[in-house]
Amino acid sequence: MKRLVAALMLLGAVVPLGAQSFWDAYNFSQTNYYGTARSVALGNAMTAVGGDLGSVEFNPAGAAVSTYSQFVLTPSISVSSTGTMGQYLNAGDEKPYCFQDYNKTHSTRFKVPNFGLMLNVDTGRSRGIRNWTFGFLGHAIQNYQDNILATGTNGDTSLAGALAAEATGFPQENLVADWWANTTPLPSWRSMLAYQSGIIDTYNGLNSDYIGVTERLLPDGGIQVADKLNQEYGARRNGNKYDLITNFAFNVSDRFFFGVNMGIISLAYSSEEYWLEQAADPTRFVLEYADGTSANFDYLRMRYSYEANGAGIYAKTGFLWRVTNGLRIAAAIQTPTLYGITERYATDGKTVLSDSETSAKTPQGEWTYDMVSPWLYNVGIAYTIGNMVLLSADYEHCDYSSMRFRSYDYDFTATNNEIKDLMGSRHNFRAGAEVRVLPELAVRGGYTYSTHPQKDYLNGDHSSWSVGLGYSSPGSFFADLAVRVQTLPEEHLNIYSDYAYDAAGVLQMPSPTVNIDTRLIDALVTVGWRF
Repeated sequence: MKRLVAALMLLGAVVPLGAQSFWDAYNFSQTNYYGTARSVALGNAMTAVGGDLGSVEFNPAGAAVSTYSQFVLTPSISVSSTGTMGQYLNAGDEKPYCFQDYNKTHSTRFKVPNFGLMLNVDTGRSRGIRNWTFGFLGHAIQNYQDNILATGTNGDTSLAGALAAEATGFPQENLVADWWANTTPLPSWRSMLAYQSGIIDTYNGLNSDYIGVTERLLPDGGIQVADKLNQEYGARRNGNKYDLITNFAFNVSDRFFFGVNMGIISLAYSSEEYWLEQAADPTRFVLEYADGTSANFDYLRMRYSYEANGAGIYAKTGFLWRVTNGLRIAAAIQTPTLYGITERYATDGKTVLSDSETSAKTPQGEWTYDMVSPWLYNVGIAYTIGNMVLLSADYEHCDYSSMRFRSYDYDFTATNNEIKDLMGSRHNFRAGAEVRVLPELAVRGGYTYSTHPQKDYLNGDHSSWSVGLGYSSPGSFFADLAVRVQTLPEEHLNIYSDYAYDAAGVLQMPSPTVNIDTRLIDALVTVGWRF
C-alpha cells in the first residue's frame, strides 16, 4: 500500500505480551460448580448432605456417609444465550456511546461434567472407624462458553484511531523491526501489526506520530474520524476447568465423618476475537497519496486468537457431624491452588482500499508463568424428616484479593498490587430441597446466589435455580435428571481503548462499550450403580 500524506482509519485492540491483569487471575480462579444431576438439582448445597458423589467436591467427608460402593457417569448439554447492547454514558442520553444495536447469539456444547468411582471398605467394627472409602472422581468446576456479537454505527471514534494513539511516540523503524527485537522504546505487537497491515500510518513527514486509516487530518492540525463507520466486534470463548480428585474418607461410629481430597485441576481456555470496521460511504473516506492520486477506504479487520492451558494442585479436608438422626452440620477448607499456565496468542490485520489491500500477521507468541488461587472454605447444614424430606443450606467464602501471579523472568508486583486493591471476597449461598413422593421417586429444587468479588462492580451478582428428579431402583441402578438456569454476571466490555483526549487530558469522546448479558442452561443426566 502507498504511504499516506493524510490518512483515514479504524479497528481494535489486542492483548499484548505479558498483559496479565486482575481479571485474568479471576477468570482462571473462579468456580461454577457442576457435579451429579442430584447435586445440581439441590443447588449444590451438599456440604452437609454426603452420600452422593456430587458432594465430594464440597466436602471430602461426604464420601463416607454411604455404606456401599458406587459408580456414576453424568453427561450434559449446555446452551448459552448472550445478548449485547450499547451502554449509555448518562441516563437520558439520546444514543449510547457504544454499539447501539441489540444482538443475541447462542452456543451449544455437549460434555461430561461428572464421573466417579467410590469404593467402600467395611471394617466390621461396631464402634470407631466402621468403614472407610477410597475413590477417584472428576468434576467440572467451570464452563467457559459464550458467543458474542456487537454491532453499530459510529462517527466519533475508531479502533484505528485508538491504535494510532497507542503507537504515537514509537519511531517507524521500531514498528517494522523483527517481532522478537528488543528495541528501545519497545512497542507492543499490536502497534507493530497495525502499522504493517496499513491500519495506521505516519503523516506530514513525522516519524513517530500516527493517524488511523479511518481518520482525516483537519486544517488546524487536529484529527477526527472521517465519517460514519459500520463497526462490528465478535468473540467466541470456549473451555473448562476439571477437578480430578483422589478422595479418602472415614466413618467414625456413624456419627462423625472426615475426609481428605487431593486435587489436580486442569484448565483449558480459548478465545477468538475480531474487530471489523467498514465505511458506511466509502466516498467520504478519501486517502490522498504523495503522488497526487487517491483511493477510498473500504474496510479493515483485526483478529486475535488466544489459548491458555494449565494444571494446578491443591488439598481439601472436611468433616460432617451427625448431631441427631435428622440433623447434620459440616465444614470444609481448601488450600490455594498452585497453577502452571502456558499461553499462546497470535494476531492478524488487514486493510482494504479501493485500489489495494495490505495484510500482516504476528508469529505465535508463547509465555509460561505460575498463578496462586485463593483459600476457600464452606460450611453447611442439612436436616431430614424421616425418609421423606431433605433440606440443606451452604455458605461458601473465597477472598480473591489473595490471588497472585508468579514468574522467574517477569515482575508481577504491579499486577499483584492491582489484584489486592480491586478484588475482594465472594459470598456464595446455596439451598436445596428434596421430597420423596414415592419410595423410588424424588423431586428436587435448588437455588444459588453469589456476590461478585470485584469491588464496586455493578450488576455482578450470579444466581441460578434448578429442578430435578431422582429414580432409585430396588436393585443397584439409580438415575437422576436436573435442569439448571444460570444468570451470569453482567459484563461491560470496552471494544477498544479510550483515546480522544484534549490537551488538558480530559476525555472528549469515550470509545464504544457494550453490556453483555449471558444466560446458561444446563441439562444433566446421571446414571449410577451401587455395589
